[in-house]
Order: sequence, then C-alpha cells, then structure tokens
Amino acid sequence: MDLLMNAGKRRKTFLVAAFVSLSSLVSFNFLTNLTEGFIIALSIVVMEVFLYCFEDLTPMFVAGLSGILSPMFRFALAAAFSRNVPYAANRELPAFAYYFAFGIVFTLIYRLFFARTKNLKTFPAVIFFSDIAGNTAELLLRSVISARAFFDLSVFGDVVAIAFVRTFIVVAIIAAIENYLFIVLRKERDIEYQRLIEQATVIAEEVRLMDKNVAEIEDLMKKAYALYREMDEADYPDEVVQKVLDVAKNTHEVKGDYQDVIGVLKSLFDEDLETQRMRMSEVVRLVKANVLSKIRKRKLDIVIITRITADFILDQSFKMMSILRNLLTNAAEAIAEQEGGKGAITVLVRKAPDSPAAPEEADYEIIVHDDGPGIPEDELENIFLEGYSTKFNYITGYIQRGLGLSVVRDYIEQTFHGTIQVDSTVGKGTTFTITIPGRYIVARDEVKDNQSDPTAQHVKENTV
Repeated sequence: MDLLMNAGKRRKTFLVAAFVSLSSLVSFNFLTNLTEGFIIALSIVVMEVFLYCFEDLTPMFVAGLSGILSPMFRFALAAAFSRNVPYAANRELPAFAYYFAFGIVFTLIYRLFFARTKNLKTFPAVIFFSDIAGNTAELLLRSVISARAFFDLSVFGDVVAIAFVRTFIVVAIIAAIENYLFIVLRKERDIEYQRLIEQATVIAEEVRLMDKNVAEIEDLMKKAYALYREMDEADYPDEVVQKVLDVAKNTHEVKGDYQDVIGVLKSLFDEDLETQRMRMSEVVRLVKANVLSKIRKRKLDIVIITRITADFILDQSFKMMSILRNLLTNAAEAIAEQEGGKGAITVLVRKAPDSPAAPEEADYEIIVHDDGPGIPEDELENIFLEGYSTKFNYITGYIQRGLGLSVVRDYIEQTFHGTIQVDSTVGKGTTFTITIPGRYIVARDEVKDNQSDPTAQHVKENTV
C-alpha cells in the first residue's frame, strides 16, 4: 500500500513539474542589459500555487524536478530554433539554479520556523524569500558563466521587486481559488440544508400528528378495557365480551406499531441538527432560498424582501427554519391564489419597539407580511387549529391537512417561549408577528443600518 501511495505521489510530482515546464514558455525578459537569458517566467507562479494547493507533495522534489525539466525543455526548443547548441545551453540551462535554490530555502524556512504548516499567513513570506534566493542564485551562476561581476545592490533591488510582485500575484491566485471553493462548498451546503428543511419539516409535522393519534388510541384502548370489565361483570354473553376484549388488545397493538413508527421517524432527526446553533440571518437566508426555489418551479411572479436590523444566535435553529418555511410557504400560496398571482413577501427581524436596552431583557420580533388576499376575520381564530386548512398547495403540489400553523405556534411557544400574533385585512394582506424573549437567545448583536448581512439587508429577489 505504501509503495502504491509513493508511486502515486511520484506520478503527481512528475505531472506538476511537467506542467511547470510547459508554463515556462510564457515569460518576459528582464535585466537583459546585464545578463542574457535572465527571464521572468509564469512557471514560477504556477509552481508556487501547486506547492500551496498540494500538501502531500515534497517541495524539494517538485522544485528539483522542475529545475531539471523546465531548463531542458527550453534548451531543446532554443537549440532547435537557433541551431546553436552552446548558445542555447548558456542561455537556458543556468535557470536550474533558481529552482534548486528556491526548493532548498523554501524547505529550510518551513522546517526551521513554521513546522511545514502552509497557510496564507506564512506562505507569502516563505515564497518571497525563496524567490529572492532563487533569482540571486541564478544571476550569480550567469555571472560566473559570462565572467562578468555585475551583481550589485541595484540589481538586488530589482530582484526584490520581482519577488514582491510575483508573491502578490501568487497570493491573489490562491485567495481567488480559496474564495471560489468556499462559495462552491457554501452553495452545496445550502442545497443540502434546503433539502433537509423540506424533509425534516414534513417529518416533524407527521410525527406530531402521530403523537396526537397515539394519545387518542391510548384513550380508546382504556375505554375498550373499561367496557370489557363492565360487560364481564354484567354477565354479557362470552362471545360478545371476548370481541370487546379483542378490540382492546388490537387497539393496544396498533398503539405499539404507531410508537415503533414514531421512533423510526424521530431517529431520522440528528440530535446535532436539532440543537445546532445558527445566526438568525443565516436561517432567513436558507429558508428564503428554499421557498424561492419552489416559487420558481411554479413560475410565479412573487418576490421576497428580507431585512434584519438585530441579529442573534439560536440554539434550536432548525425549528426556526421550520417556522419560517411554513409562514413563507403559506404566504406564497395565498398570493398565488389571488387574481394575477403576483405579490411580495416581506421578512423583518428586529428588536421589539420600546424594549429595554439590555439584550437579555429585550424582546425580538420576526415579522412576515404578504400582500395576498388576506384572511376573513371570522376565520382568524381558527388558523392555528389542526386540520383547519384543506387547500391545495400550489408550491409543493400536494393537499395540505392544516398542520403547518399549528406546528408553528407550538414551536414558538414551547421551544422559544414566545408568542405569535396575526393581523389580516381582506384584500390587503396578512402579517404574522413572532416575539421571542431575549433571555432565550444565546447571543445577539445589533446590526447597524446598511451593515447587516448582505443576504438579509433589503434583498429583493424576483422569480424568473
């Protein structure tokens, strides 16, 4: 296994060195008035980027092999075009001194000072000094070959400037790569979170409904056993009494099956996910993306506007995702049902007006408003009851059973010890206001105007 790993490492080292050699064709001449053949090549930048990105490669081997392949490659091309082998050799082969000096200094600095740990705090300084050492070694070798002593402080100043510019370019490339990877990983994580939000919300609602059914089954089982005892004492026919007993037993078995299913569904919830801490601005951003993806699939003309003026961290962030997803989905459905199917949803997170200055004593509000058709006044008191809604879900495509707002209220009251209020005017829209006491929030910080999270400050996304 070690042999295979070493073979793989050797193969990767050779490929990197070969790529460095090819990139050496991109270069420009510098200090040609002092020594012929001294160039500034792209290959050095490429090699330094590879050394940072591939932790498993040995820098000395990469630099050494590049110091052999790159000058030989350029020598072969120069000899072929000029048909003057000695000239080509004197011009190209001394470049090997750069790579070997670079590899030696690079390795020594990390071994002596940084324990080989590569990061953007130490790497720029290491390649800067290694670049200076490499260029100095190459210029000294060319001085010996040309028998001209020209290496002075002015030339050294140029070498330092070259090293600085090349280091800046390398750091910029590495920073761009890491930023790109961060964006890709964040996008992948967001997609996974969105999928989990949708699945876990449905599972949570189903588990809650089944828990309620278990309680009803338990009550039914008790009544069946009570009826059995009464009929047995009243000398009812044995076959009738037995049937009642069978009903009680079967009800008990159904209860056990229900509890088994509930246990399996609950096991799908990772405890770490249930208690994962997350900033409210991040919760809003993820839920917004999730609901917008559903809106786009339906090709609805609905925008979502978010604004956060007081951010905070939640222990039960996943349940807050479920709360917001239900509210935003309901708002989108309401807008989709009105004439034209066009509208806007606004999410505002702020410190409650007239709250005490101390964060732990303040209240925080999450306000979700839509300009949909509104809810009739005589129905407002029923919207949090289970089974209230029987409408078709235009966003997800299935018939709802009215569990969403019931779950929302329970999470707010039981998990966050808060309250939820609804105000609605037919023809104008609906507003849900969630209030959470500050003492149940892990941490919080004020977000100044125009300085909140870019995903949550006056962000408006139109559906396509």
